[in-house]
Amino acid sequence: MSARILDDIAWYVDKCAQKRGEPGIVHSFMKCLATAVNYISGGLDPIWLMGSSTFAFRIVVNENLCPSAMSVFDWSLLPEKVEQAGRKCTYISRLWDDRDREVERRNEAHDEILRAIDRGVPAIVWDIEDVEWGLIVG
Repeated sequence: MSARILDDIAWYVDKCAQKRGEPGIVHSFMKCLATAVNYISGGLDPIWLMGSSTFAFRIVVNENLCPSAMSVFDWSLLPEKVEQAGRKCTYISRLWDDRDREVERRNEAHDEILRAIDRGVPAIVWDIEDVEWGLIVG
């Protein structure tokens, strides 16, 4: 696998929302997804992305969800939301009670991240700096 770095990635900003005095896409997962989709194919329509993924409607949330965060959430729903937005997705997870699978899942994720970057696709990952979603681009 190569040590490719994806160039010219800029965080997606909804300039139309900013002109209206609105924040646009601010949730870290959706900001990463918008940035990745826009990088891959350009011309992202944020209304389409939020609607097709159902994030605009908060349909995917758990009834116990804190309104300001994703603290109670079924993370396994995220690949479905990416696919509903018209993209393929590989989802690798290890939860707190899966300690015996930590090394296996880390290696699996590492390999998939390298494959994605080699294909020119930024990898959306959880908890790489703070407890937020982020992008790995090289």
